[in-house]
Amino acid sequence: MNDQENLGATLNCISDIFEDYVYENDRKVRWFIGYGALRFYIAEHHYSGNLDQDIDVCVLDPISRDQMESQFHAFGYHCSKMVVSDVDENHPFQMVFEPDVKRGLTIDVWFQIKANGMYWHTYDRSNGKEAVLKEYAFKGVHSSMFDAGTLLTPWAEIARDIRIPKLFGECLDTWYPPKLDPAGNAVYNSAWFIKDIKYGQSKCDKTVTLKTCRKMEELLK
Repeated sequence: MNDQENLGATLNCISDIFEDYVYENDRKVRWFIGYGALRFYIAEHHYSGNLDQDIDVCVLDPISRDQMESQFHAFGYHCSKMVVSDVDENHPFQMVFEPDVKRGLTIDVWFQIKANGMYWHTYDRSNGKEAVLKEYAFKGVHSSMFDAGTLLTPWAEIARDIRIPKLFGECLDTWYPPKLDPAGNAVYNSAWFIKDIKYGQSKCDKTVTLKTCRKMEELLK
């Protein structure tokens, strides 16, 4: 497959996995393309051959580890890395899925936790392989950004419609805000269209670092 076919195969796989997935009581799971993949989509709005990253998917419902692995396995993907709570390993915070054969890109699933008016996610800052972390860095955004819902939109003509947050501009402004020089002047007004290796990691409204997830909801205020 060429790069365009790999991207199209990945996007179609994501749609197949999540679009008709029933979470509970016949309610479909809430999901959308986020972070760097959303920035690339909005900035380019077509595939230019420069997407050298995974596809980020944000999930707003607490799907179990076993359910996610089963879903992805059915579409030829396996879990290569995950981050889980130190008190509940069956409900992950992050899962990274790789295709069993080279027919698509890596899919990085971020489970968002709603607490105290915000959605939180965490990640392995050391980039290691341990599922249970010694330190959890939770990053949060105001819940109104995600609760506003999603839009179904085509990614050029290479794949079926994908979901993006309805307030995608607000999301991107929060994740990739203006970059400032040491004097506080804007180097550029938006990071949406700039690929800067030193500025690639998304920001959020608030960050909280925890040693354990035992009192997570109490601490994520």
